[in-house]
Amino acid sequence: NIFRSMMKIKNQILFIFLFYAVFNSAQNRKIDSLKKTLLVKKDTAVVNALNAISKEFASINPDSVLSYSKKAFQKAKAINYSKGCARALLLEAGVFRRKGSVDSAIVIYNKVLEYPKQTDMLQEAGEADMMLGFVLQNQGEYDQSILHLISAEKSFEKVGNKTLLGRNSWMMGNTYLKLGSYEEAEKSFSKGKMFYSRR
Repeated sequence: NIFRSMMKIKNQILFIFLFYAVFNSAQNRKIDSLKKTLLVKKDTAVVNALNAISKEFASINPDSVLSYSKKAFQKAKAINYSKGCARALLLEAGVFRRKGSVDSAIVIYNKVLEYPKQTDMLQEAGEADMMLGFVLQNQGEYDQSILHLISAEKSFEKVGNKTLLGRNSWMMGNTYLKLGSYEEAEKSFSKGKMFYSRR
């Protein structure tokens, strides 16, 4: 029995190791592929590739996220590519938020909201508002949180992003619960469930 239990544990560990090895290998191939595009692309495409590389590092290397997002921001700023700047800032803010440096994250999310809310910028504005709503909710600032989440909802509705609408609706539901607005909470949870069921 002890031998069988040890073999079972050993097999489980081997499975987990193989899973992460395959996952990391696939992720590394994607990063290498994106890096190759930097050699042939120009202008906005370079910025987009740098931001895409930065995003790939989000779960494995925060320093690389910051390195690539800063490069993306500098190049985007040089060619007046606001969308590229905003995307780079969102990636940077995400690192600070996950590290617990929420004050720095809040400053950066607000920088994203300083860009004009043109049609092609609504996605980024919505994400900044949603994450501000999330951070402020965690800080107990529920009134400010709900204002940002409502603003995010409007942006996501305009661009038709159902995934982020669903995620934002769940955050709104949680915030309304903490405000004691149970009817609004129920509406938000129902909306979130509806968006997720459509996926």
